[in-house]
Amino acid sequence: MEKTGLSLTKQKPCRLLTRSESLTLLLPALPLTIGFWAMAAPILKIQMVLPILLSLAAVLGALWIGRARTRALWPPILLGGILVLCLLLRQPLQDSLGELLNRIFLWRTEHTGIYHLPYHTQGSPMPMVILLSLLLGFFTGALVQCRSPFWGLLLLAPLPAAAAGLVGSFWGLGLYLLGSALLLVVSASGAGKPLWVSAVITALLAGILGGIVSAGNLPDTRTGAGEALAQFLHRSRYESAANPMPEGKLENLPPYNPSNETALEVTMDHWSALYLPGYRGSIYTAQGWEPMDFQTIAQNAQDLYALQKDGFFPALQLDAGWQGTDTDCENTVTVKVRGACRAYSYIPYGSGTLSGYALNPAQLSGEGTQHPQGDTFTASLWPVESSYLLQETLSQQSDTPYLQAEAVYRQWVYDTCLALPEETRTYLQDYMDPDGKTLSTTQAKAEITKLLETALTYQEGTVTKYGETDFAAYVLGTNPRGYSVHYATLATLLMRSCGIPARYVEGYVVTPAQAEAMTDGETMLLRQPNAHAWCEYYLDGVGWLPFDATPGYTDTLDYALPDSGLPSESDQSGGHLRQPDTAQKPHDKPLPVDQKPDAEGLSHWIHIRQALSALGILLLLALVLLVVRSALLRRRLQKRKARFSDPDPRIGAGCLLGYSLELLELLGLSPKNAPLSMRREGLQQILPPGAPLEEIITLFQEIWFSDHPITDSQRQLAVRWLELVTQTWHQRTSPVKRWLLRWLHCRVI
Repeated sequence: MEKTGLSLTKQKPCRLLTRSESLTLLLPALPLTIGFWAMAAPILKIQMVLPILLSLAAVLGALWIGRARTRALWPPILLGGILVLCLLLRQPLQDSLGELLNRIFLWRTEHTGIYHLPYHTQGSPMPMVILLSLLLGFFTGALVQCRSPFWGLLLLAPLPAAAAGLVGSFWGLGLYLLGSALLLVVSASGAGKPLWVSAVITALLAGILGGIVSAGNLPDTRTGAGEALAQFLHRSRYESAANPMPEGKLENLPPYNPSNETALEVTMDHWSALYLPGYRGSIYTAQGWEPMDFQTIAQNAQDLYALQKDGFFPALQLDAGWQGTDTDCENTVTVKVRGACRAYSYIPYGSGTLSGYALNPAQLSGEGTQHPQGDTFTASLWPVESSYLLQETLSQQSDTPYLQAEAVYRQWVYDTCLALPEETRTYLQDYMDPDGKTLSTTQAKAEITKLLETALTYQEGTVTKYGETDFAAYVLGTNPRGYSVHYATLATLLMRSCGIPARYVEGYVVTPAQAEAMTDGETMLLRQPNAHAWCEYYLDGVGWLPFDATPGYTDTLDYALPDSGLPSESDQSGGHLRQPDTAQKPHDKPLPVDQKPDAEGLSHWIHIRQALSALGILLLLALVLLVVRSALLRRRLQKRKARFSDPDPRIGAGCLLGYSLELLELLGLSPKNAPLSMRREGLQQILPPGAPLEEIITLFQEIWFSDHPITDSQRQLAVRWLELVTQTWHQRTSPVKRWLLRWLHCRVI
């Protein structure tokens, strides 16, 4: 038989879900829903039972809609209902959204040390939680029906949040990944893909991503495989050369054996001794040092952020103090990071105005510091040796903005940097007991240096394995030898036992001998053998200063003391330290930091009203896209209608009969995809009596199964048939369904 050249376009009918398919799709929806709220509930500080129940109810509702013949009616109804609800309950939802975001911000601060300005609201998060529960449940139910692996990949979206530490429950993340894997398997299976192939690929993808995410957020990475994996990820991200320092990890401390790799490039206008701090340990655990924990930072986040936003950064505190005097800064330093660990800033003590370095007030864990962009920065440099002279100058001032800010920060320092384990404190009393006297910082440093000179032997090849014993007790009592890490740890602990805030520091040092060998403006290459550890202590009114008790480094900085005033600093015979009145004792609440943020502080906020407006805009955009889609489909229908008048009667009549057949199938004609002659019974039940059924069946067979020419009279018969079918369709179809099929599905001309 010759080909007739007839080409018809038939739209794929919309198939409804069966009950078994709905139950199958419920399988991935359950772990997805439970896993999501298990991750979100700890962050939002809510009970997860109600959100899970509401989301599951919405999932079941979405699956029920998938089985209903009017399922296309529900999306616009839901979108419109949400839009109306947001407009009617704008203020309660605005307050609820603000409280919800505040809880998310607090969680992030507690787990990353990054602060977010809170919204001023007193609403409950539950209205927005209920709305989100229903939306997410309906979205999940709709998504699992898409049967497309591409859409299933969207469900892996929480993984970036998990990589940033914003996951409230790792078993919840596991459930979520399981649901994503099941969804991809079901989607691939429904699309006709081999089930085992999609299952293997999905399992590998979820396993790899989940392993990477969980590796960076292990609950305890101090021991075993967790520690090894965490260190591997840290080295891969931040280190291009081996770091000879332990970064606070004192357990099984290896000997000091640095490579000769270049760590930093340092250039100074006028060379002098220099300390460049990197890692800082604030919490002593008897097994090592840890940075300040995020929970403690979050408890004081508002005060700390207010200080840094107003320009008070601890790394630049000496500069802030000198700015209130008549002294000019006459030195600059340029630092370029080469092979040193890029997790730290290496801003030298005494640094001032920075170039090529952006301080971030919201970065509370690093006190505003972060790794410089481009690995290079330049800073003005004040003489650290003159810090006690600066203290004397500041003691003659009163109620300046700097002194107010310093008092707030000093309160934080005294609250957090004096803590010692009770066993450690008791043990150290046997070595250094001031007999009830309050030692000045100068006196304490002298006593500690003298003690460590006699109690320890400097030995870089020392291997320190002390098991569960306290590190300080082991070094002082069992194996009294070590290098800078040992001396810095003991010096920090002893300073704290004297009531002086102190922290353990690792970084790089330029000794006086190295500085004297350089000419002004020359660049020095600091290599890994220049890596060093020391103690830094807080001088009231001034800031953090380095104190080095390691043999050979004790004279690296020679602090100048005032000739008059502050007698306890110049007199080594003992006595109580008398600090200036403005810095005598940390105040409870010296600085009003509870003021509402000004317009500048609000500039980077996402205003809640704007967020709700954005939601409304998204809903309107969805409606616009729906209209555009309908317009495009209607245009395709009009092109199809134009083929009814094709110059070739065979094509015109064939298109007329094909379209009429689709209308009949919408009225329930079955069986589908069968010749018209086998569907007589169904046609007789649908069409009114007297319909030219036999003539149409004959015409249908002639068009598709013969090469006889089709006449215009036969085309007119097809036109009359279509008119009859259209009239029947109008009579037997409800107005709502007619509107949906015409304007939403665009299946009827």
